[in-house]
Amino acid sequence: MRLLAFMVLLFFLNSCKTAMIKNVLVEIDKPPNITGNSKELKSGKNLTLSFEKVIGNKDAIIPLEGEIKVDGQVQLEESSASYRLVNDVWNLQFYRIEKNESGFYNAGGGGFQGFPYVFLGAGVNKAFFDLGGAALFGFAIQAMENNGLYETNDGKMWGYSSISNKLSYYAGAYIHANFYISRFALNYIASITSPTSNNVCGFGDECEKSFTFDFPYLLMQDIGIAYTNNKIKYRIGINQITGAEFAGQYWGTSFQAAWLW
Repeated sequence: MRLLAFMVLLFFLNSCKTAMIKNVLVEIDKPPNITGNSKELKSGKNLTLSFEKVIGNKDAIIPLEGEIKVDGQVQLEESSASYRLVNDVWNLQFYRIEKNESGFYNAGGGGFQGFPYVFLGAGVNKAFFDLGGAALFGFAIQAMENNGLYETNDGKMWGYSSISNKLSYYAGAYIHANFYISRFALNYIASITSPTSNNVCGFGDECEKSFTFDFPYLLMQDIGIAYTNNKIKYRIGINQITGAEFAGQYWGTSFQAAWLW
């Protein structure tokens, strides 16, 4: 699966004629976790406030396959695009559930992981298990680096490099499963997230170029154990991030504390 990401690049001076991108590096963060419920809930309204810290690689570089095109033209053969994956983040999240007498519930909430995000979900919560899913939409400050060559009107070739930080957004779908006995729970989370980009960078606004490349989805799994003591929950998990169309697995450890009421 691939998502075609469109980005607008502003290049250089009034004399700019053509531009050739050699390398693009886009920084993205690990998606937030939505863990579901680690115990049987009462009917009616249930609220959770949680804090999570994930410890992992801060700058894993993931090469992306595919061609880079500027204004529809394929770039140099040696052109390349990469993710810089940041799997070392903290996350503050609020979660609200309305459960009916049959055990089914709807859920909604939001959080902050560098920038705000929101989600909606649904599921079923019973005496020994909780199963559900959610859809998420969030914002992020995304860093992008690129370098290459540009040709001026007098035929001279010059090298360039550019770094920018711009507001972007992402969306994802989640499933989660919890199985619990007494105060202990085993939980599993799987998600697919589509990072997107809307970056602007360069040294001027007289030579505007649009460029595209294939932007693969992120796939994340997290398995953990939780302990709930009255209204306080503690959780530790191991997360794995990979992609539908890039090689490698990227690991981190998540620690969560939550207050339930």
